[in-house]
Amino acid sequence: SPSPILAAVNEHAELVGVVTDWDITRATSIGSPDNQPLEEVMSREVISADPQDGILEVIRNLEYHEISAMPVVSGKSVLGMVSSDLLARRSLLRLLQSQIT
Repeated sequence: SPSPILAAVNEHAELVGVVTDWDITRATSIGSPDNQPLEEVMSREVISADPQDGILEVIRNLEYHEISAMPVVSGKSVLGMVSSDLLARRSLLRLLQSQIT
C-alpha cells in the first residue's frame, strides 16, 4: 500500500522535507493547492530512521512523535519509507506463520 508521506528532495536527491496528508489538508484550507509550490506545503522538520535502526526503535519513534510513517535516510539520501501499517502487517504475518508451523 502507498506510504502516507512523500519525500521531497532537492536537485542533489537530498531530503529537504516531507509532504503528509495533514500538509495537503492545511494547504487546501488556505486556498487551492494547485498554485502552491511544494516548498510552501511540505514539512521541513523531518523525523527519519537510519538503515541501522532496529524495528523496535522505529516503532517507538513513530509512537513518540505520533506519526504514521517516516523516511529511511542515509546521510541526506532517502532510501525508502517505513510506516506503522507496514510494520503491523509484517508483524501480524510473522505471528500467524509461527502459529501455523
